Amino acid sequence: MLENYISKIKLNNLEEKKEYAITIGVFDGLHKGHQLILKELRNIAFENNLSSIVFSFEDNFSKNTKKLSEFLLTKEEKEEFLSLLGIDYLFLIKFFPEVSHLSPEEFIREVLDIISFKYILIGENFRFGHQRSGDINVLKNLGSLYNFDVISFPLLLENNEILSSTLIRKFLKEGKVEKAREQLGYNYFLKGKIIEGEKIGRKIMIQRTIISNLWGFGV
Repeated sequence: MLENYISKIKLNNLEEKKEYAITIGVFDGLHKGHQLILKELRNIAFENNLSSIVFSFEDNFSKNTKKLSEFLLTKEEKEEFLSLLGIDYLFLIKFFPEVSHLSPEEFIREVLDIISFKYILIGENFRFGHQRSGDINVLKNLGSLYNFDVISFPLLLENNEILSSTLIRKFLKEGKVEKAREQLGYNYFLKGKIIEGEKIGRKIMIQRTIISNLWGFGV
C-alpha cells in the first residue's frame, strides 16, 4: 500500500544495488545533525555494497502530521543537497490518511515490502507510526524481528542548545542569521529572480533589491 504513495527520485548515475541502507525523517534544512547521519549512511552503504536511501515526506504530509507551515528548503534544494552528500535515492512519502494511520510495525513491514534494507540510521528522538507511537526501542525490537540493524545518533548541542530545524526557524524569524548559520553548517539563502523596480530608491539615495518569485523561509 505504501508504495502507491511514494515518489522515487534517483540522485546520481550509480547502479542500484539489491539491498539498502536507509534513514527516515523530514530533514528540513539538512542541518549539521542531519548531515552527520547522512554522511554515516553514505559510508555504511559504500562499505557494505548497498544503495543509500533517504525516506522523507512531501510538504503536505508534514503540514498534516507535524503542523509545519514553513520549510527551510524546497524539495529541489533538498534533492541537490542530498546528491552533493553522496546519497543515492530520495523517496518522498505523500500524505494520505491510510499512511498516517499505520502502526509502527505496519509501517516497517510496508517499507520492507518495497525495499530490502539492512541498516536504518536515525536520531535518538525518532518517532514513527500512528500518533508517533514508535520510538527507538520499538524500532530495535522490529530490527530483531525483521533482521535489520538500527544505528542511532544522539542529539547535537550547539552553544548549549539542542540543534533542531525548529530552533533554526526561530532564529531566522528573529533575524539571528549567524546563529542559524552555526546550526545549519552553511549560510542560509533565498532564491528568486532580481527584477527592475520603479527606481524610487535612487531618488532617496537608498539602494534596494527587488526579488520576484522569492523562495525561502517564511516567504
